[in-house]
Amino acid sequence: MLSYGECQKILENAQGSAVRVKLLDYRLVRDLSAIGYLGDYYALTLRYCHEEEEIIREIEFFVKAMPQQSAELAKESIFQKESWLYDTLIKKLQALSNVKWSPDCVYSRKDLMVLENIKLKGFTAAGSAELNEKFMKPLIKSVAAFHSASLVYEHQTKTNIGHTYGDNLLEITVDSEIAWFTTGLSAVLAVVRSLDKYQGNREQSFIDDKLMGIMGRIYEQAAPSKKYRNVLCIEILAVAAERSASVDYEHQTKTNIGLTYGDNLLEITSHSEIAWFTTGLSVVLAVVRSLDKYQGNREQSFIDDKLMGIMGRIYEQAAPSKKYRNVLCHRDLWAGNIFFPPENSGPALLIDFQTCRYAPPASDLNFCLYMNLSSSKRTQMEKRGIDLYHTYMLQNLLELGLEELAISKSELLESYEEFRLFGVVYRAVAATVVKVPTDFVTNDFKYVDRSKVILSYMKTSPEFAAYMEECCVDVMEMALARANM
Repeated sequence: MLSYGECQKILENAQGSAVRVKLLDYRLVRDLSAIGYLGDYYALTLRYCHEEEEIIREIEFFVKAMPQQSAELAKESIFQKESWLYDTLIKKLQALSNVKWSPDCVYSRKDLMVLENIKLKGFTAAGSAELNEKFMKPLIKSVAAFHSASLVYEHQTKTNIGHTYGDNLLEITVDSEIAWFTTGLSAVLAVVRSLDKYQGNREQSFIDDKLMGIMGRIYEQAAPSKKYRNVLCIEILAVAAERSASVDYEHQTKTNIGLTYGDNLLEITSHSEIAWFTTGLSVVLAVVRSLDKYQGNREQSFIDDKLMGIMGRIYEQAAPSKKYRNVLCHRDLWAGNIFFPPENSGPALLIDFQTCRYAPPASDLNFCLYMNLSSSKRTQMEKRGIDLYHTYMLQNLLELGLEELAISKSELLESYEEFRLFGVVYRAVAATVVKVPTDFVTNDFKYVDRSKVILSYMKTSPEFAAYMEECCVDVMEMALARANM
């Protein structure tokens, strides 16, 4: 998998040019304890010595390689997207940030990446799918720095990331043609329709007529904004530092990340052509329709006529915005993609960048707060989280003397509220895949309508039913509010 010459290069990259080193031998061992959907994992150990001495030293790296056994060809392009990001934008953006928000990548090919082993430095996952304020603070600090670097990069390089690297930033999750997501929306709709509180005629009518349309607006929010400023976002969390780095990079390089790298930052999660997501929307619709609270004629009519249309707006939000500033966004900032230092002594490190998109920072911020907090905890922490993010972004840019690049608090608040749809709908759709037993998640399950399976599992798993109902009630209440009902 790796040659002696490549390992020598890895060693030199890790040690820096100031020290001359000689590789003695190397060992690559499969890490079977780490199971990844988009990669196989290995530990690479290099034995070496400095040329001027004979002391034998060892250094260990983390290797993420293209899955050797996969029936999905799409995984190859997704993997290559992350490898490209580490080799180009991530490295450049991290150099523009005073906050370390990503692991160092010392070597990459189209089929593998060699990263520093952050676990050996004491970094660990939170150990829970729900984060508390102790974890959210270092997360938000890193995300803000990441986004700030995006803005600085575009400023310095006079480059628009979305335009320049767009082909490399394809949407892989939130798109109307991505099956796992669209079927997930349908499942959410089914759950909402089933809830007791939506059984009235008014609620059922809303679900049937409007809810899917409202949820579908998420596709718009997955693209770069035409209204708000965009930064490079990491989507599937140290949020403030990451975004500040995006701002810094645009400033220092006079480059617009979206224009320059748009082809490399295409949507791979929430696009209308991505099956897991479109099927997920159908699941959401089915669940909403089943909930006792929405059995009235009004609610059922709304679910059948409008809910899918509202949910479908998420596809617009997956694209770069024409309204807001865009940055490089992670777009997958759930607990499994965030590592924290010992005793939370510093900012968090973000991993798994394959879902990166050029979009408004609010999409990442919504993702952080919705994917890592329960509804009740989010209500308590949301304002504090937004305030922290903006404070950290200002701090990052102020340290570089570029505070004028900061996204205004008013734009952040306005765009956050608009992109709330993204957080609400994505959380519900993702639950139809990540909250069910792993043996459920076959290719057929992801890419066809899984509403019946989800509704059936809700009857046998009270814990899943409670979580799914919470997600779907959030979807329905947001949709009703947006429809002014």
